[in-house]
Amino acid sequence: MSPTISPNPSTGEVPTGLNLAGVEIIASPMAGGTTTTALVQAAHKAGALGFLAAGYKTTGSMLAEILTLKTSGIRFGVNVFVPESTSPDEAELAKYF
Repeated sequence: MSPTISPNPSTGEVPTGLNLAGVEIIASPMAGGTTTTALVQAAHKAGALGFLAAGYKTTGSMLAEILTLKTSGIRFGVNVFVPESTSPDEAELAKYF
């Protein structure tokens, strides 16, 4: 028996196959470069949640990409990390656990 596919309540769009098992699929980048606003929009159109990569991009380019997607009105995420070559301060880190 195939699962029932429900339209998105806010847009009325019906997923095209990426959410068939009731599990949302995420199109997620690792560090940047290959992920574009077009890829995030295509993931959205296919019923997935697309993410922009921000790890190695400038703040200016990320702002432009985020504004492009916000203007389109789709859901999306941003993968943010800070490449760090130093070890953390163990006492400071312990405060979070």
